[in-house]
Amino acid sequence: MNDLNQTLREQFGFTNFRAGQREVIENILARRHTLAVLPTGSGKSLCYQLPAQQLPGLTLVVSPLIALMHDQVASLTRRGITNATFLSSALTPSEIGQRYHEIEQGKYKLVYIAPERCDAPRFQQLIQQRELSLVVIDEAHCISQWGHDFRPHYRTLFTRLPALRQATLLALTATATTEVQNDIAAALDLPALERIIADFNRPNLRFECFHLDRREDKDARLIELLKANTGAAIVYANTRREAQTVQQTLLSRDINALLYHAGLVTAERTAAQEKFQRDECPIIVATVAFGLGIDKPNVRRVIHYNLPGSLENYYQEAGRAGRDGASATCTLLYVQSDTRTQRFLLDQAFPAAPALYRVYDLLRAAAPLAVSASDLATAGQLPEITVSAALHLFYEQHWLTLTQEGKYAAVQTDAALQLETTALSQRRYRANERLRQMIAYALEPSCRRARILEYFGQRFTPPCGNCDVCDHAPAPTIATVTIAATEKSDRIARAILQAAADFNGRLGRTLIAEALAGSHSKRVTQPKLDQSRHHGALRLHGRERIRDWIDELIARALLRTTAEEFPLLCLTEAGRAALTEATPLPLSHCEEVQAAPPVVTEPIETPPPADSLLERLQLWRREKAVALNVPPYVVLHNSMLSAITEQRPRTESELSKIKGIGTQRLAQFGADLLRLVVASAPPPVVVTHDLRLQIEIWRQGGAPPDAQTLLAKLNEFDHTDLIVAVNVLKDLHAHEAAPRLHALLRETSNGQLLGTLCEALGQLGETAAVADVIKLLDDERPGVRRAAARALGRLRVRAALERLATMAQQDAAESVKLSARAAAWLIEETTG
Repeated sequence: MNDLNQTLREQFGFTNFRAGQREVIENILARRHTLAVLPTGSGKSLCYQLPAQQLPGLTLVVSPLIALMHDQVASLTRRGITNATFLSSALTPSEIGQRYHEIEQGKYKLVYIAPERCDAPRFQQLIQQRELSLVVIDEAHCISQWGHDFRPHYRTLFTRLPALRQATLLALTATATTEVQNDIAAALDLPALERIIADFNRPNLRFECFHLDRREDKDARLIELLKANTGAAIVYANTRREAQTVQQTLLSRDINALLYHAGLVTAERTAAQEKFQRDECPIIVATVAFGLGIDKPNVRRVIHYNLPGSLENYYQEAGRAGRDGASATCTLLYVQSDTRTQRFLLDQAFPAAPALYRVYDLLRAAAPLAVSASDLATAGQLPEITVSAALHLFYEQHWLTLTQEGKYAAVQTDAALQLETTALSQRRYRANERLRQMIAYALEPSCRRARILEYFGQRFTPPCGNCDVCDHAPAPTIATVTIAATEKSDRIARAILQAAADFNGRLGRTLIAEALAGSHSKRVTQPKLDQSRHHGALRLHGRERIRDWIDELIARALLRTTAEEFPLLCLTEAGRAALTEATPLPLSHCEEVQAAPPVVTEPIETPPPADSLLERLQLWRREKAVALNVPPYVVLHNSMLSAITEQRPRTESELSKIKGIGTQRLAQFGADLLRLVVASAPPPVVVTHDLRLQIEIWRQGGAPPDAQTLLAKLNEFDHTDLIVAVNVLKDLHAHEAAPRLHALLRETSNGQLLGTLCEALGQLGETAAVADVIKLLDDERPGVRRAAARALGRLRVRAALERLATMAQQDAAESVKLSARAAAWLIEETTG
């Protein structure tokens, strides 16, 4: 074996063996049956290509894909090794006959075949005639019925062709758990099969996962990653249609990308592969059909656009990055709908009885002719994956035969089909379990590398220092700067935490965000969430912003999501403690409001008399805050003071129903608050009106609604009615409403409401709001920027002129450019 290094250099052009390669090769040359589990990128093919050149007889490689056979033979030919060939259904009968003759004459040392070839009489005769030194089963996990890509034809190889046992056996795979390894050994009837399990850890690979809410977010992140990428990249999609859609999305954003999937004609696939290999185009969008046997060392990023069905699939495909040993990144883009796609694929891969009988009826109708899986799928209008699963089951239970061309023929046409489906049910269960593990990888905030390695039976102690969890890389929506707690941030954070606590892990983050935002969608109203006390608690903010805040609280371990197909939002122990403690909670985008009173306590009438309940409550709160050495809002928020003033609770039960008065506050302050309420003068009698009806009557030419009453009722309106009310106050020229609307502008993050408020403040001439409106020129939402530009134009704010002139030239949205241009012109005209 001293000449192994020489053969490696002279015939294959490598200077050193990769980890595990030499050990496998020495085993083979010593005639020891071997199972080698080597991760993607370890150079598995060399483990049989090199010994094939030194063994006296024929090396037979059983491979699952025709394209893989072609690529391997072409690669060897480029290295000057011409004694390799393949037999496949892609060849014409005359070509197959010629190759049989050349194999018999000893021209070839290495022959690739599909497992179905073992049923061909001519091939069986060949095996009897030629000395067979080595049988290689590539992608050996296909043997195991518990593997992620089980193929019955693999499992029955030695039963169908016992002559294969005369040779040394090498079973190769990149992905096999301990359970799958044991099943492979049992299926091959080789309990003493020597196992060589390489180190699965590839330190140069960085693992990251982005948990996104919508497909649009996924596309945006994909484009961002690819534009920042400096080398070759593979983008994997689950289906052909998805791959085509992703490629078109990239092309529409001026990102040149190739397309590869099994549905393309051979010439198209070959052209795409060769362009990618030669670096003529650095990006390729592909299904899992791309990559097997591809030896491109400089792939810098592999992106999974969809959730794979298992960690085996994911690690095999992700492992195509960084084969040169340099740093590379493996990215998973996850949205919850991906799990529905995987469930759909599972349903197709493990069909129910009606689909099974339908396929067999088609087979029986075609008898005695053999038909292909694709023809059966077309005739039965069934997914090809469903047909293939049915055919595998029939083959396993001897209800059909398989021809050397890969076609199927029924053998018991007169007998009623009787199937044993226990194994199928067990395989489905295990497939579900693999999917669950994959979902957990995507969702749980634990070391990505440790999770992968432990799945394959290799111990690893985190942190790895090279994944998004261990290096503390922040999620894109989470602020990375120190954030000071404010009254606003504390109130919002507690509203979210309390909602999570009360819903008690029954709802996901999106649905909780919708309920807090006050949505009346069917998703909210059907489970009667609109009747919850939390509905509309954060109505001044859009659900996207609320989701961002939820994610911040998750990042700070105050909340967590469960790792399952439909993740649920739960309060952590730290979150439960935060709810009971007085320490203010910070959140981004909740800066302290200066020079304007909080929205909920803006006075509308003349200042209250000295003995009013509100003033008594405020005085009590100040004294209590000094005694406890905390800010006043930690004792009670302004919103709570307003609610107590309006509702005047007389019992602990009534007091506990006010938002924010939890068990702790009730016990600590309840007696004081009830005493103050009882001691205060009775509230004045107020005549209430149906304001919505009044507004509609006015819109149809009737009397206008009372602006003061409308202003007083703002806090009671949901998001939609609030926008209506703001527009009415604007149209009534209610200048007294401007301070309250300005306060609302400071409070809300809802884009639609911000636009409405900007327009109202502009028309009401509220110059005090100018500084806050100017800030909105930097908002990410075009509609908000446009509304801010219009308000500044109407207010003729010369301080904004330079900024507006720049926007008129450079803003990404044409509508914003137009509004900024008009505002700049008006300011110039008016102020000179």
